[in-house]
Amino acid sequence: IHIPSSHSHIHNLTLDSVHTWPRTHSFLHLLPNSKGDLIGTFVLKNDGENSFNSLDSKDKIDGFLHKYYLNVLSFCPDLADQFIANPLGKFSTVHCSKFNYKDKIVIIGDAAHATPPFAGQGMNAALESAYELYTFLNLETDENKLELYSKKRKPDVEAMIKISLNHYKTISKLQHSPLYKYQTLYQKFMNSIFPSIYPISLYGMINFENISYSDAYKKQLKQNKWYKFG
Repeated sequence: IHIPSSHSHIHNLTLDSVHTWPRTHSFLHLLPNSKGDLIGTFVLKNDGENSFNSLDSKDKIDGFLHKYYLNVLSFCPDLADQFIANPLGKFSTVHCSKFNYKDKIVIIGDAAHATPPFAGQGMNAALESAYELYTFLNLETDENKLELYSKKRKPDVEAMIKISLNHYKTISKLQHSPLYKYQTLYQKFMNSIFPSIYPISLYGMINFENISYSDAYKKQLKQNKWYKFG
């Protein structure tokens, strides 16, 4: 979905934010470009009610957009036409039992751990994997360095994929939930009082701290138990 700069300026769509319209069954998000326009993507299920397969006519698409994204139509009147014209893509997830073949071959990045983009960690994970591989290749050891890398890295990228898939639920369903908002406030409050034992948000950990995905994921699971106490 493309929003020209003239429309984004008129409707005060800031260029320093990601704009998201979450619905329980779908969401639209827009990313700003340096020229002032915005590029976006609709995320829907493949099958079932309010899915790509169910929206198989212009009338159904118009009805869907007017029901759930009426405010977007105010600054993107050709939204239905763009919905129809743009190709349909699918998110893929790649899981591997290991990342190496003996000491001969190793795979990294999307070849080893492709993930849906909901946590925004795909490129970061690939760069991190490259750094981890570099670290293991420079070890002074007689062991298989690629095997060591694979064993160390696999739990982290599997955790990253779980984080990404779980974040889809947050984006599409929980953002409008009063309980989720209270949990977020509680989380900030507890971290401000007990920073050494109560971690910052999962988003903060994976984006602003030098912590592995697996450790961040474990901390979040432990943090969720505090919610029940709170």
